[in-house]
Amino acid sequence: MLKFTPFPPQAVTGSEVNIVCVAVRPMDKSYVSPNPFEIIFMKGEKVLEVEGCVDDPFEKAPEIKVCLLRMKDITEKDAAVYTCMGRNAHGCTYSKLDLKVKGLY
Repeated sequence: MLKFTPFPPQAVTGSEVNIVCVAVRPMDKSYVSPNPFEIIFMKGEKVLEVEGCVDDPFEKAPEIKVCLLRMKDITEKDAAVYTCMGRNAHGCTYSKLDLKVKGLY
């Protein structure tokens, strides 16, 4: 399951946008060995470098991964379709968001 949340949902040039992707991976029956997975952010077809990914952010839920894509001082060129994809050896799932950027006036 992926939850993909932009904040704010619409942006104004010069502002900051934070896009959060939360993934919950299914656990193996043994619960001891979770399926490893990764989260990938894309802008259009381009893979983005993201440093803000945290495994088990609550220290009690190893099946949860949270990633943050932070964009500062955005421009109208940042308006695009962004994709958050979670994938592992068993396949992938994704969620998309069409970010709109408006000028100040």
